[in-house]
Amino acid sequence: MKLRKILTTLCVIVVLTLTLFLVFFNGKTSPESFIWTNEIRVTENGFEPDSVATLIGQEIVFQNETNREIWPASNFHPTHKLYSELDPHEVIEPGDTWSFVLDKEGLWYIHDHLKPSITGRIGVFKNKEDSEKDLKNNCSGLKSPELDYCVSIAIEEIISDKGIRGGIDFFVSTYKGMQECHQIAHRIGEISYDAYLSGDEIYFGPETALCGWGFWHGFSTRFAQTVGKDYEETKKFCEDIDKYGVSGVDSCFHGIGHWLGARST
Repeated sequence: MKLRKILTTLCVIVVLTLTLFLVFFNGKTSPESFIWTNEIRVTENGFEPDSVATLIGQEIVFQNETNREIWPASNFHPTHKLYSELDPHEVIEPGDTWSFVLDKEGLWYIHDHLKPSITGRIGVFKNKEDSEKDLKNNCSGLKSPELDYCVSIAIEEIISDKGIRGGIDFFVSTYKGMQECHQIAHRIGEISYDAYLSGDEIYFGPETALCGWGFWHGFSTRFAQTVGKDYEETKKFCEDIDKYGVSGVDSCFHGIGHWLGARST
C-alpha cells in the first residue's frame, strides 16, 4: 500500500512537470527568434509565428486556419490570469478571426485553451529601440506565482548565454518577489554542478546562500548523485566549501541528505 502511494505521487509529479513544460516553456527567448507582426495564424502546427513582437496600442489578430475550434489566451492555463484581458472568453471557429488591442507592456506567454500544448509569446514594447534588450528574459512587472514561472523558464537560458554568474545576478534581481525562490536556487545549483564537472568556471559568491541555501542543496545533491556511496569524498567536498568564502557546510550535507533520503525511499 505504501509503495502504491509513493508510485501514485511520483506519477502525479511527472504529469504536472510535463504539463508546466508544455504550457509555459516555448523554446529560447532571444530577440532574433521574434518576428515583428500584428497577425498570428493558428494552424495545425500551432501559432505561426509563435514569437511575436509589436508595439503597445497595436491590435493583434488571431486567424484560425485549422479545421477545429481554437481559443487563444494568455497563460496560465486554465485561468489566463497572466494577462486576463487577452482572452476572447469563447471559441474561435475555423476560418474566423479574433483581434485584441495590446495595452500592456511586457512579454506575454500565450496558449490555446483547447489544446494547451500549443504555446507562443507576444512581446509588447513602447518602441523598437527598447525591444532588443527587453525581449530577452523579461520578467519585470510580474508577481508571484507568475514571476516564479517566468524566472524558472528564463534562468537556464541566461546561464547558457551569460554563464553561472549571469544567471545568479538575474536571480538576485528577482528573488525577493518570489514565493518559491528556494526551488529555483536549487536548480541553479544543479546546473552549476554540471558546469563544474565539465571544467567551466563557477561562481561561489555569498549570493549562493540566498533562499535557504537552495543553491548548495542543488549543487551537493548533484554531487552525491555523481559519487554515489563514496562518503569520504562526499564529506571532504562539503568541508571544502568554506574555501569559497561561504559557510555552506551544513547546507551541503543537507543537500546530500535529500539525495540519500530519496534513494532509500
